[in-house]
Amino acid sequence: MIILKDGEVSRIEVRLQEIVTEYRNRQLMGFQKICSLVNALYIDLSRAYLPVAQRAEQNETQLMQVRRLEMLVENNFRGVKSPSQYAQMMFMTEKKPEQNLQNHF
Repeated sequence: MIILKDGEVSRIEVRLQEIVTEYRNRQLMGFQKICSLVNALYIDLSRAYLPVAQRAEQNETQLMQVRRLEMLVENNFRGVKSPSQYAQMMFMTEKKPEQNLQNHF
């Protein structure tokens, strides 16, 4: 459960309304924009849910992983093309986005 402060509730409502409006308008690249808006909503809700100390720790860990991946790609891009190979090199499992969402809900 996420308990939102008044300012957060209005921001989340605005974000949800943007998603609904984009869905109803059915404009060019609407699906991509909806995906971006849903990602932004997820980030907003995660920030409201996670304590500040945990956010800082999580951000640092993710930043270190991104830097490691960047170095691996830079050094191996000619021979290594598969995400699963990079996952193995980072001692991680390859997760598809839909698997990741299932872990959070």
